[in-house]
Amino acid sequence: MKNNYKLKIICLLCVLTALFSNCKKSDLTEEAKLTNNHNELAFAGDNIYDVLGFGYDVTDRFAEYSSTRSSVIDIAKFVREDPGSYLPKKGVIDYWIYAYGENALSYSNRLSQKYTATSDVFGLFKGEFNLSFAGKDSTSSKYVYSSAKKIIEQQSQQIFSSAENLKNNYLTEKFRSDIYDLSPQLFVEKYGTHILTDITLGARFDFNYESQTNNSKREEAAKAGLKYNGLLAIINVTADIETNSVESSSNFNQTVHYRSIGGDGTKGLVGDISLDNTAPKLTVATWQSSCTFENKVLIKIGENGLMPIEELISDPNKKAEIKAYIKQYIDSKKIGITIDPEENYNPLKEGLLLQTPNGKVFSVINGKARHIQDYGTLTAVYNYETVTITQRPLFPPVRTVVSHIKQITNLSDEGVTEGSPIPPGAELLRDSRDGKIYFFESAQGKYILRHIISPEVANKYYFKLNNARNISSTVGFTIAAPIQ
Repeated sequence: MKNNYKLKIICLLCVLTALFSNCKKSDLTEEAKLTNNHNELAFAGDNIYDVLGFGYDVTDRFAEYSSTRSSVIDIAKFVREDPGSYLPKKGVIDYWIYAYGENALSYSNRLSQKYTATSDVFGLFKGEFNLSFAGKDSTSSKYVYSSAKKIIEQQSQQIFSSAENLKNNYLTEKFRSDIYDLSPQLFVEKYGTHILTDITLGARFDFNYESQTNNSKREEAAKAGLKYNGLLAIINVTADIETNSVESSSNFNQTVHYRSIGGDGTKGLVGDISLDNTAPKLTVATWQSSCTFENKVLIKIGENGLMPIEELISDPNKKAEIKAYIKQYIDSKKIGITIDPEENYNPLKEGLLLQTPNGKVFSVINGKARHIQDYGTLTAVYNYETVTITQRPLFPPVRTVVSHIKQITNLSDEGVTEGSPIPPGAELLRDSRDGKIYFFESAQGKYILRHIISPEVANKYYFKLNNARNISSTVGFTIAAPIQ
């Protein structure tokens, strides 16, 4: 009897346990899916293949472990079956790499252009920008930005393969199942936007410079400020940057943010230095001497070392779904830029077309009256007049012309001052991939695009959108602040 009673209790406990487990199962499903991410990431830094073949998020940090995600490629199997397509290298070399921008967006684009897979995607590495420049989420167009990264290579690893080969033969089983088991949001959270196929391990010292400037050649101001006011003044390094000190003479509100990655953490360097006062000297020698093969970390990704993750998805519907979500995800994470207008900026004057008695026509953009130097630009880019044809029975039609160009005596009468001219050759361009229309002009040897953000903005500036010329991509252009 006693034994039967014990048996009944045991059975009851089993039933309750089963019911409890069943109730909780659905609640834990999503958590379990993401927990697998942490289990797989445990293999990062394993001194064998490290994060080669792992996922990577291009909206996060620039070539750091914190931007890596879960394993996608079975690298051990790949190396075992095709060792000739795996290239490992060891040996210590060190060098500097640089990036500059006339504003935050331009700086971000320089980073994007270091990789083939992201060369035409703009505003990436927001996580990098926020940490490198003291968390500036909304970035002011008043500032120029530049950086120098000292690379200390200990090891590099690369695989050579087509996406088709990887997709058919070397995906992890978990990745294959997660394509169907996870929502696009969770899939990107777990695997990122790209995969790593070429990585460099070692240590890195990041030296980031920001400044305001009165120099109209803003990128030159960023380069010269980094070289002379930053690297040379603070750590006594002569950078291989083609510029001269005069270009930085009108820089002000200058700050350096520095940080070491890898090496002995107890000897690590991190901090901020204001350069407008007497700046302290900084030495990296002690930290650099602590950098060994044993404490190496991810510091660099090869030019062709990123592969879009959707290329590894065979199911066309799933591929399209995840690709669409990744585009939306990247767009939502892009670096923003705040346009800082001139002191005499008047929103009621923005977009005006003005003509002075000498015949010059100006377009007011961001508080400055910019002379349209070429009549062909005026007719191709601007709806500077509206023509109305009125039909009359038995009589010739009446042609009425209304000019949108305001005749003035002086620019000062409108409360605006003259800015840089709009040079000959300026035009409107339409990116055939996404339909975005840009105002194009060349300046200082650069081909600059400014996105016209809406039809309403186009109307305000009298842009002739139906005259935009189609281009296949924006590769090779500098994307500047939008017109808004």
